[in-house]
Amino acid sequence: GMGNVIAGNGAENVWLNVQTRGWTVAGNWIGVASDGLTTYPTVFGYSGLLVHGSDHIIGGTTSTARNVISGASQTGLYIYYATNTTVQGNWVGLGGNGTTYIGNGTNGNAHGIRISLGSTRTLSHPAFCFRQISRKYNWILF
Repeated sequence: GMGNVIAGNGAENVWLNVQTRGWTVAGNWIGVASDGLTTYPTVFGYSGLLVHGSDHIIGGTTSTARNVISGASQTGLYIYYATNTTVQGNWVGLGGNGTTYIGNGTNGNAHGIRISLGSTRTLSHPAFCFRQISRKYNWILF
């Protein structure tokens, strides 16, 4: 459902594994507390949201569908071997207020959004993405 605070878990805060198909992750605060500014990174230091499988929608075109994906130990949003995945309208590397820089990761392997290994995807609302790629440890890697 929407409106969840998902933070401080093991390896990933949210993981859509290879058997999943057609999930929508929308309206959640991933890696931050209910205030949208306090971070709770993953315990073992991986992704805020790891996406495998196919036909997923991450975010949406309205402010209520927007995910805040910030404060991850490494990568905020990692799309890995996922097909037909749509990412739109999310704040990656920003706080829940849309202006406070929080970022994802603190090492050279960290990314705001990382897409790799056979993934097919659609990224829209580039202003949200471009807002972080100039910040340290928040870039998009294809």
